[in-house]
Amino acid sequence: MDLVLFVQNTMRPAVHNSAQFCTIAWVCLALPLLADQAPSFAKDVAPILATCAGCHAGNLTMGALNLETFAGIQKGGHTGPAIVPGKSAESLLYLRITGAVTPSMPLNGKKLADSEIETIRKWIDAGAPGQAPGETVAKAAPSIPDIKPHAAVKALISALAYRPDGKLLALGTFKEVRLVEPETGKLVATLPGEAEDVRAVAFSPDGRLLAAAGGLPARSGEVKIWDVEKRAALQTIAGHTDCIYAVEFAPDGKSIATASYDKLIKLWDVASGK
Repeated sequence: MDLVLFVQNTMRPAVHNSAQFCTIAWVCLALPLLADQAPSFAKDVAPILATCAGCHAGNLTMGALNLETFAGIQKGGHTGPAIVPGKSAESLLYLRITGAVTPSMPLNGKKLADSEIETIRKWIDAGAPGQAPGETVAKAAPSIPDIKPHAAVKALISALAYRPDGKLLALGTFKEVRLVEPETGKLVATLPGEAEDVRAVAFSPDGRLLAAAGGLPARSGEVKIWDVEKRAALQTIAGHTDCIYAVEFAPDGKSIATASYDKLIKLWDVASGK
């Protein structure tokens, strides 16, 4: 309104060109429309809801609510629809992230930023438009910096396991597994190439294979399956959204179970990595 009055006052004595007047008038009328442009689900909303993935994505959907996809948000959960398009004040998703309805979300007590809450409100009030054809969901940038030491640091041992015959010990450490003879302490081999700390190791029942698990905190889990005698990586399995802290072979050695900080236990086929 202030801008419109300013244009009127400044134009009254001087502007007579109809084209110039139409151009300025169009700009004045368009400004509110540009300011209220609906946020994009793929670019603006999905990265915010990615913080809810620990409880509302993939196989883990508390309350049967999946916030990972637009279809999951539309479907809602046990308590009903997550959103009412055009009505943020009636949308359970908005009411929970603002704390207007308990339990508030996220459950960890870390409230979303005011700007993020406002983005979701605008999106819902604009009719909650979905993902456009061919549009890809933007990924939230990792908030954890990659800090490198300025001096040499001796890596800690985070995990260990004896081979079933007791003649070999696997030590999980930073970005590698060390194979050691227990009786002499002699280093037999080093298996490199892990993403970060190796937080769990396990031999297959026959001692032929070794599973080394870890990953990147808050980003991904990883397991490498090694041929112990050949010192060769046979499989690299990635499928969790956080570090893996436990791994174990099935008694027949054909599958492994992994337990991650993302609250999931997953079963994998050793031969295929599926």
